[in-house]
Amino acid sequence: MCRILKVSSAILGLTILSAAQSPSVNIKFKNIVIPGAIATVATGINNSGVVVGWYSDSSGVFHGFSIASGTVTTIDDPKGTATLCNGINSSGQIVGEYTQPDGNNHGFLYDNGTLTDVGIGVISGASDINDKGEIVGGYLKCGLCAQLGFVFDGTTYTTLNVPGSTFTAATGVNNAGTISITAANENAIYSGYVYDGTNYTKIDAPGYTDTYASGINNLGDVSITVDKSGEEVEYGGVLSQGKYYFFSYDNRKNELTSAHGINDHRQVVGDYETEREISGYAAQAI
Repeated sequence: MCRILKVSSAILGLTILSAAQSPSVNIKFKNIVIPGAIATVATGINNSGVVVGWYSDSSGVFHGFSIASGTVTTIDDPKGTATLCNGINSSGQIVGEYTQPDGNNHGFLYDNGTLTDVGIGVISGASDINDKGEIVGGYLKCGLCAQLGFVFDGTTYTTLNVPGSTFTAATGVNNAGTISITAANENAIYSGYVYDGTNYTKIDAPGYTDTYASGINNLGDVSITVDKSGEEVEYGGVLSQGKYYFFSYDNRKNELTSAHGINDHRQVVGDYETEREISGYAAQAI
């Protein structure tokens, strides 16, 4: 089920945080505004610049969306009461999750207007899809006892589980099959990883308590979000060729900035939260 509407945008300022691992770069930051939305989160972007995500309407209902050339398509899975879009590939295939009437979430693939369920078990969600059609996401193993990641090649589901973790979510996948992962240990400390099919390589940003890896492009760049224990702040960032680039909306430390999807042009999408709003953005990160 889809609706079409126009989106407006505004250029905002973005300031790089000073850190030894953060080279100075200039970033263009575009706000994503959907008419009638009270909150907007951008989660994925492909190489053509098509953005996907989700928004909340005035009734508090969540809808998925895609934006192409300034036009918004709202995506609602007819089987659900809420829909979130999370990732998109070069062909325009979109993955995400919807909430069923019983309150459980389930993953989906949206392909040229057709919605197909994907995922393992009763509760699942799909995070990203590459140009080969490989889908990654997460699912609950047994009630609320543990979350595991998965990769689906169209025929077979393979479970992903970072050793020693209590929570594993596969968040992004590139065309080489390399996967970005966020995992948590028994102390609820979150770490980012890159998985090459054999090894889980930790990519935690130095100086921060938690690192959330959210997406990976075909250059191997990883979009991340970091935070510090005891501080109500989050910074978006990109790990590229061993260097960390961090940024925050308008450099306001009392606000929250998250980075989600990243494409091969190193354009990043995410969201920021102020006392007044939660809004999506698209930024030229590097």
